[in-house]
Amino acid sequence: MTSTHERIVALAERSRLERVQEGGAPRPVMVLADMGQAFTSTVLDAYDNRLITASDVSEYLRVKVPQIPEVKTRLNLSAP
Repeated sequence: MTSTHERIVALAERSRLERVQEGGAPRPVMVLADMGQAFTSTVLDAYDNRLITASDVSEYLRVKVPQIPEVKTRLNLSAP
């Protein structure tokens, strides 16, 4: 039996894959929508404080290392 959480995760992943296949928005644009502002901010703060590497950020946020500055910019634009 599949839990509600597993169904939601599967649906979100399917939606993400469809966006990628259709072209969709660039990954740095989608990070905040996919990962949330709090998680993204926490990851980037850890990176800025040298607690994690750029490779870690790439893995956690599912972006390429050269895209990290654009993710930071988008986070700052969305901050209240």
